[in-house]
Amino acid sequence: MRELLITYAFCFAAVCCVHVQPEYTSTILKGHLAGVDAVVFTPDGKILASGCMADHSVKLWSVDQGSEISTFRGHLDDVLSLAISADGKLLASASHDKTIKLWNLSERRLWTTLYGHSGPVRSLSFSQDGRMLASGSDDKTIKLWETATAQLRMTLVGHSKEVFGVAFDPDGTQLASASGDSTVKLWSIATGKERRTLLGHFKAVYSVAFGRNGILASAGHDKTIKLWSSAHEYKNTIALNGHTNIVWQVAFNCEGTILGSCSADGTARLWDVSSGLEQSVLAGHDRSVLSIAFGNGKKFLATGGFDGDVRLWQNLGGGCNVQAFSATICRSPK
Repeated sequence: MRELLITYAFCFAAVCCVHVQPEYTSTILKGHLAGVDAVVFTPDGKILASGCMADHSVKLWSVDQGSEISTFRGHLDDVLSLAISADGKLLASASHDKTIKLWNLSERRLWTTLYGHSGPVRSLSFSQDGRMLASGSDDKTIKLWETATAQLRMTLVGHSKEVFGVAFDPDGTQLASASGDSTVKLWSIATGKERRTLLGHFKAVYSVAFGRNGILASAGHDKTIKLWSSAHEYKNTIALNGHTNIVWQVAFNCEGTILGSCSADGTARLWDVSSGLEQSVLAGHDRSVLSIAFGNGKKFLATGGFDGDVRLWQNLGGGCNVQAFSATICRSPK
């Protein structure tokens, strides 16, 4: 379903792209054959991983050099989500082939494959302590896996449609999930029981992310981003409006002060969390921007597009301005 939505979305983006100032330039990493559905940095910010829809691969890139380090192959279908453990040792990849693969990053090899979902696996999230991995799937379930043993710990059931996004909160006590049923749910990690359902979106919700101080962000098909606060029992929301098409993903920087979003309107946007105001619009991808991630220390922001490009945006800070990097195109070796 999402693949059809993307096809529609990038056609719409051609007439909705927002003009931005010339200082918003980036390093472009070339190597994937089609849409980049996932990007994630290692904790030290030195390596970026990206996952592709069409070539079914995961690539590792040197952030400093802008060059490809390695390519992981093994999935039989689109790579839809990536996550890296807080200690930087494990990379998890989720696929349309219904599996999750765990890769040893230091040895650059596959460690094991997790089976259990009966539908495409759309989303992944490691707990902060690295002991658990959460996965969300088209089979409407969320599964929690013990990373040390690669064993299934429990299955969370409650959504009536696909689970597109999952995210652990920083203290590891609860998990948020985003679904095609238009809801966000919060789950107790200790019991596996649903704590509450957050209502506010009126179409599918594709992404959730926890920031600091009990802030949760969600985004989806209704073109909006919503901020929920634990201080208000997640009842009152702030709506961030600016995107003109589907918002695929949201991500916080390490400090939780900036929220990044990416959209089918062909842009990524940066938002000040405290005020809810839009601070920057990043344009450059030819089509829908599918994925977004912050590097450690605010030095880099990465975006992945339906055009097959990965872009690195440098030096976020001082009002979220992106300094000119140079119009560099880096290609993976053939």
